[in-house]
Amino acid sequence: MPIWEVGSNVRQQGFTLLEMLAVLVLLSIAYTLLAAGITRGVSSVRERQSVTELMQGMRQARAQAIFEGRPVSLHFDLLKACYRVGHYPLRCLGSNMQIRVEVAAALTGEKVAIVFYPDGSSSGGNVSVTSASREARIDVSWLTGNVKIVEALQ
Repeated sequence: MPIWEVGSNVRQQGFTLLEMLAVLVLLSIAYTLLAAGITRGVSSVRERQSVTELMQGMRQARAQAIFEGRPVSLHFDLLKACYRVGHYPLRCLGSNMQIRVEVAAALTGEKVAIVFYPDGSSSGGNVSVTSASREARIDVSWLTGNVKIVEALQ
C-alpha cells in the first residue's frame, strides 16, 4: 500500500474554471443559433400553411357554388391581407404577408373578388401571396374553375 506524502506529485482530476466557462459560452452560442433556425422554420411553415388555406378557401367556394347552384364569391381585403368565402368569417394571412389579385375588370375596385359559378367555371384570375423573402402565385382557371399553384413558396 503506497504512502502519500505531503507535496507529492498527485494530480487532481476535474475541470478548471476556465474550461467550464468556455463550454458554457459554446453552449449558449449553439442554443442561440438553434433558436433562430427554429423561429425561421416555424415562420416558413406558417407562410406555406396560409397559402394552402387560401387555396382550400377557393376550392370550397367552387364546391359550394356547384352544390348550391348559385354563384359564390371569394372577396379579398387587400389592405389587411384577408379573404372571405361567401358569407363566412374573414380569414387573414400572416401579418408579414401581402396579397395581390388580378381579376376581370368588372370585379375590381374596392371589392376585389373571384366568382365561382354553378357550372364549375369562374371569373378567373390569379392571386399572388408575398412575404419578405417568398412568393407564391395561385391561378384560377376561368373555364374550369380549377385552382392550382403556379409558383410555390421557396
